[in-house]
Amino acid sequence: MSGQYASPHLATQPLLTDPRLIGSAFIDRDFPSLPPPPPGIRRKRNLIGLIQFLPLPTAAIIAQTTPSGPLSALIVVAALALSTTLVWLLRHHVPATPIHHSTQPKNQTSCQNAPLPNVISSSMKRTIITTLSALALAATTTLAAESLYEIPVKDIKGQDTTLKPYEGKVMLIVNVASKCGNTKQYTELQQLHETFKKNGLAILAFPCNDFGGQEPGTNEDIQEFCSSKYSVTFPLFDKVVVKGENKHPLYMALSGPDSPFPGDVKWNFGKFLVGKDGKILARFEPKTKPDAPEVLEAIKTALK
Repeated sequence: MSGQYASPHLATQPLLTDPRLIGSAFIDRDFPSLPPPPPGIRRKRNLIGLIQFLPLPTAAIIAQTTPSGPLSALIVVAALALSTTLVWLLRHHVPATPIHHSTQPKNQTSCQNAPLPNVISSSMKRTIITTLSALALAATTTLAAESLYEIPVKDIKGQDTTLKPYEGKVMLIVNVASKCGNTKQYTELQQLHETFKKNGLAILAFPCNDFGGQEPGTNEDIQEFCSSKYSVTFPLFDKVVVKGENKHPLYMALSGPDSPFPGDVKWNFGKFLVGKDGKILARFEPKTKPDAPEVLEAIKTALK
């Protein structure tokens, strides 16, 4: 086909404007003697190269600047989808403007039998795979960290709330009871609260009646007991189930199979230390006192 370099599968489409060749190294590598593409085609190729590069830095910027929560992951997915769609549109909607030449370049192999590259170039595939892998890791980490803050709970007055007010603080989450041998740990918990509150520590107490029926009272009874007996001023929450099939979602996150410290709470006053970023840092068993050296060291490290 003299005077025109044509795609073998798109007879009316010239080689340099074949959408499956735009943005790939196929032309430059296998057809070095072809004349340079027209400015319009060259601009499209450069634009595709730029768009192929954008998803990773875009994902990194969005992860750092968007509000926390599943919304950030959704925005990153949308950015990746948009960049991929733009590349597809540019590849498949290039105007077919024939390019005529008076003579066939010397030593030019006929294009009729030349294989066409994949619709998506290998570099594009690598970019997509890398971006999706990074996105999956970032989304998993983000959602795992934020799940604690988003889980619905009730305060001691029965009002719906979440742990969102404590985001950015170090949390010590404790399941408590009023008629347990460990109940005296309220004293050490209040001391921790008074000592480290100004540094960003939040003691969060969740009453439970799962062990020996040792928290039988109402929320009002529990609040009155804690105030009158131990002068508790740290937050108390609604009674929850911390083990078994009916485990509260908060304790599913803290002690479920996906937790770094899986396994049901063993008794009253089990303790979970959660870092400023929402990650579970440590778990202390019920008999470990709140002012034990290992607990104090873990709290101080988390507060740094």
